[in-house]
Amino acid sequence: MPELQVGNALASADDRKIVDELRAIAQAGHPPASIDLVKLALMTRSPQVRNEAALTLLALGHPRTAELMITLIARGDTRGARGTLLYVLAELGESVPVAVLVDIIIEDGYEAREEAVSLLRSSPFEEAEWADALAKLRPLKRSKDKHLAMLAAEVVELLTQR
Repeated sequence: MPELQVGNALASADDRKIVDELRAIAQAGHPPASIDLVKLALMTRSPQVRNEAALTLLALGHPRTAELMITLIARGDTRGARGTLLYVLAELGESVPVAVLVDIIIEDGYEAREEAVSLLRSSPFEEAEWADALAKLRPLKRSKDKHLAMLAAEVVELLTQR
């Protein structure tokens, strides 16, 4: 069993080793007493370590996983590396506020955009949330970024059909 400790992990420059240890923890099915995976996910600056900690928490069935993912997604320093965090929420069957998902579609990268659209497809939302989302997304259907234009059109259609 790995003997990963939060302080050592945060100070380490060897993300690959930490990721490997987190995978071993997930396979073992329980973390050693020496590691607080929630604290590691919150405090690390490494997107790879944060994402692997998120997947490990999912694999272990940690009760605070959904709450942690929403906290992490809302942080600006996770921009560009939110796809795995959204994936974990989707696996848990959790929803994310429409405004957050729309912001991810507008501002984030490919993987996070795709996960945000997937969550929008599968989550129930109040009609009041749609108006603001539609106002932001309709103009983006003509974006020069073809992927963004395609996703904006898809989400606009999705929201107007509900």
